Amino acid sequence: MFCTGDLIRLPSQVGLYKIGEGSMVDNFQKTKEPKMGIFVNYQNYHECVVNVDGQNWLVETISIRMLEKNCG
Repeated sequence: MFCTGDLIRLPSQVGLYKIGEGSMVDNFQKTKEPKMGIFVNYQNYHECVVNVDGQNWLVETISIRMLEKNCG
């Protein structure tokens, strides 16, 4: 499980979205390349909030990975 402030990795082709009024998707984009972000919190069992490029986005929890230090 992730904790607030954990560095995470988003693979390419992961959908990031924001919810506006009335539970409608207000903004959507897909990552074109792997990105690094910060875990903010869990929205529910399937979604979480991450900060990528200074903006908070909703993303499916199964899409994020813990950022691991490369050895070598």
